[in-house]
Amino acid sequence: MDTAGIGSCAIPIYIGELSPSSVRGAIICFVTLAFAVGTSMAQFLTQIKSIASHEGLAFLMIISGSLSAVGFVTMPFFPESPRFLLIQKGNEEKATEALKKLRGTADVEEEIEDMNQEDIIEKAEKGMGLCKLMCFQGLRWHIISLVVLIVGQQFSGISVVYSYSDDIFMKVGVTEEMLPYIVLTTSLFAFLIVIVLTYIIDSVGRRKVLLLGLGINSFFCVLLTMSLELQSSAPWMSYISTCSVFIFLIGQNIGPGPVPNVLMVEIFLQSSRTSACVFGKGFQWLLSLIKTIVFYFIQSFFGTYIFLVFWPICTATLIYVFKMIPETKQMSFVAIRREMAIQIGKTIKGRSGQQFRRRSTQSSLRGRAKGRRKTMKR
Repeated sequence: MDTAGIGSCAIPIYIGELSPSSVRGAIICFVTLAFAVGTSMAQFLTQIKSIASHEGLAFLMIISGSLSAVGFVTMPFFPESPRFLLIQKGNEEKATEALKKLRGTADVEEEIEDMNQEDIIEKAEKGMGLCKLMCFQGLRWHIISLVVLIVGQQFSGISVVYSYSDDIFMKVGVTEEMLPYIVLTTSLFAFLIVIVLTYIIDSVGRRKVLLLGLGINSFFCVLLTMSLELQSSAPWMSYISTCSVFIFLIGQNIGPGPVPNVLMVEIFLQSSRTSACVFGKGFQWLLSLIKTIVFYFIQSFFGTYIFLVFWPICTATLIYVFKMIPETKQMSFVAIRREMAIQIGKTIKGRSGQQFRRRSTQSSLRGRAKGRRKTMKR
C-alpha cells in the first residue's frame, strides 16, 4: 500500500512536468486509464476458477510484481523532469539536455523561457513544504479548490451506484451466475469512457468535461432515487435504473473521476506542486477510508434515499467549479496561474478580490519582464 500511495502521487507529477501543454491532460489521464486496465484485468482473472482461489493468489501476485519489476528496471533510463532541474536545482544546462531528449528536437528555447518565467514568478513559493503550503495566503484558494474537487470526486455517488448495481441488474433478469460478467462489463465500459476522455480532454477542455460529468451525476442521483423507490410497484422502472447506472458511469469517468487529478498538477507551480499533490492524494485516501467505514451505516439508515445524501455534494461541487475553476487546456503553468487569479478575482467581490487579482497580475508581468532580460543576457 505504501508503494501504491507513492506511485499515485509521484507519477502524475512526473508525467505532468514532462508533458507539453498541448497534450498534458491526455497524458495525465493515462494514470486513470492504467488503473481502469488493472481493475478490468483483475476482475477478468478472478472469474477463472483456478485463479480465483487460495492457490491462484500466488499467480496474481507474480503478475503484479512482474509489472513493478519492469518499472523498477526501466525508470533509471528515464530523463529527470526538466522543470525540476531548472526551477528547483537551478541547472539550466541539464534541463535543456533533458528537454531535447524528451522532445526529440533541439528547438526547446520557448519552453526553457517559460520555465525561467515560472522560476521568477514563484520566488515566494521556494522551499514550499506542506506546513508552509497550508499557511501561505497566496495559495489559499488553490488549496480550497483542491479540497472541493477531491470531495466532489469521492462523494459523487459512484460508490452507491456500485453498491446497488447487483440488485439493479438482477431485477432486469440477470442471473446470479452471470452477475460477475456483467460487473466486468461495467468495468470495461468505464475503461472505454476513459479512453474517450483521453482523446477529447485537450480539445474540449477540463472545465467543460468536469461540469458535464458533475451535471450528469447530480441529475442521475435524483433519477436513481426515484427509479429504485418505484421499481417495486412499476417493474419497468428497473430498466430505467439499469440505463441510469451506465450513464452515471459516463458522468463519473469523464468528469469527477479523472479530471481532478489533472487539475491537481496544473493549478500549482513547480515548488508548491509536490506538497500540494501530497496533500491532495493524502486527503483523497483519507476520504476513501472514511467513505468505506461509514458507507454501509449510512446506507442501512437511508436505504435507496442514500443518493440524496450525495446529490447536494455533487451539485455544490458543480457550482464551485463553474464559479472558481478556469479552463486550463493547452496552457503553460504560468498562464494557468494567471487565469486562476483572474477567475478568483471575478468571483470574490469587492476590494479583496481586486487586490488578489492585481497582486497576481503584477507578479506575472514582473516575471515575464525578468524572463526576457534573462534570455537577452544569455
